Amino acid sequence: MNNNTVIKAERAVSIPFGNFTSSILGFIGGAVVSIIMFLIGTALLDQSEFVAWAFWLLACFGAGILLCWPIALAFDLSDRIPEIAELKAKDPEKYKELNIRHPKIWIIVLLTLALGWSGIAWIIAWAMALSPGKVPIPTDVFDEAFGAPTMPQMPAMPADKSIADKIKELDSLVAGGVITQEEAAERRKVILAS
Repeated sequence: MNNNTVIKAERAVSIPFGNFTSSILGFIGGAVVSIIMFLIGTALLDQSEFVAWAFWLLACFGAGILLCWPIALAFDLSDRIPEIAELKAKDPEKYKELNIRHPKIWIIVLLTLALGWSGIAWIIAWAMALSPGKVPIPTDVFDEAFGAPTMPQMPAMPADKSIADKIKELDSLVAGGVITQEEAAERRKVILAS
């Protein structure tokens, strides 16, 4: 391991289920734009083949973005953690590089890119991207967003009993019949020796 490597401590935060409605509306909007681009390209084929191909390429580009939709959803979950979203809104310059990724980002990427064309794998990847879970957050960001955790107060340790108190306790044990006079005498020797 390189001595210059910096390992950042992290804390985990639970993320809620993603916003299904905005996700599906964004997908539908992108699909509609891609279809319109394809239809415009087809309509312009008779007039200019170059323009038609340009619209078809735009439609293919839009379809590629839609194929990668689950990856985009899982890439940055900051908006699903209100404290982190608020922190990024307060100081966007400081936190512009902060991306809270889904814990299953690589599974989502592989499913989407390798099998997303099948439809079923794409839906599974999309559902995984919206699924709840625990995500690691760097400790410094966590402390700033949620407040640094406080250590619980330890109860005060009782002061060590004096020799007189220990002997009085022995006498009360003898008076209560818990120990015999002989046992008390041996314990007195130990107490006085310490």
